[in-house]
Amino acid sequence: MANTYTWSVVALRGFADGTVTEVHWQATATDGVHNAAPVLGIVIMPPKPPSDPSFVPLAKVDAATAIGWAQAILGAARVADIQSQMDADIARQAAPLAYPVAAQPVTVLAAPLIPNLKQ
Repeated sequence: MANTYTWSVVALRGFADGTVTEVHWQATATDGVHNAAPVLGIVIMPPKPPSDPSFVPLAKVDAATAIGWAQAILGAARVADIQSQMDADIARQAAPLAYPVAAQPVTVLAAPLIPNLKQ
């Protein structure tokens, strides 16, 4: 079964004039069973003055726009790398490694570990 990826906005930061300066995001992959792999990140927004025609004030930025900005700044290759990283994490969760435990001899102490301790 293929993993499902969800990107969400954790926080937006900006200046008093409404300029967005940072997008804090979270990407989560789930496998539809019980395994999930979250990744958190921050992108720094390039400066855009309020006079720019494409300016969107902080108060009017919706989640889809912010995630679009974050993914554009990260680039398609980095987004794919993040998703591959999450896929690998889910694969490890779905098939955990088993470490064999060898039988170890048990040492019995004849004397107390702390001298002068009344037992």
